[in-house]
Amino acid sequence: MPHDQLAQGLGLKSPVQTSEALVSAKRIFLRCLREVVGQYVVTPEEIDEEINELKRILAGSFP
Repeated sequence: MPHDQLAQGLGLKSPVQTSEALVSAKRIFLRCLREVVGQYVVTPEEIDEEINELKRILAGSFP
């Protein structure tokens, strides 16, 4: 959906606000995901590896 239509549907003032909201939502999601993954792996590197594996799985490119 184009950002201008999404902005209108969400009651935002501009497509720029829609874009900023999307960036913030992605950042919050990643922070929460890292926190959850961090509950079962130890190092930041392992967290990154797990998240990259999830991305590969969700993209359909299984190892």
